[in-house]
Amino acid sequence: MRGEKQELYEWVRRNAGSSTRFISFDDGELYLQTGRQAMRGLTYSTEWFYSHDREVLRRDLRHAFDTARHIGAHYWVRATDEFDEGGAQQLLDEALRAAPVVFASSGGRVRVHHIAGLVDEH
Repeated sequence: MRGEKQELYEWVRRNAGSSTRFISFDDGELYLQTGRQAMRGLTYSTEWFYSHDREVLRRDLRHAFDTARHIGAHYWVRATDEFDEGGAQQLLDEALRAAPVVFASSGGRVRVHHIAGLVDEH
């Protein structure tokens, strides 16, 4: 996975301006490796952790783009090593389905979605 994340950081350095903002669960490392600001897009609610009720998760994911909109993020980084309690990542991937993938690592475990259109629409 480390090599694929290095591919990501190289892509970011080559393709994103210095003021471009990202959503990433690995926000600190993205910043340290590229100098681009990043923030976690969402935090799963305590209610979800205890209930594992998919409807609670779906409700929470209706706000998946709130942080991105607030900070003016254009990209959302996804990686297969992210936390995945109870299939949460699958539902997040469904929310991101409308956002085009503009980068995919050689092994397919890291990708970047262009979310500017989704952020503007919500």
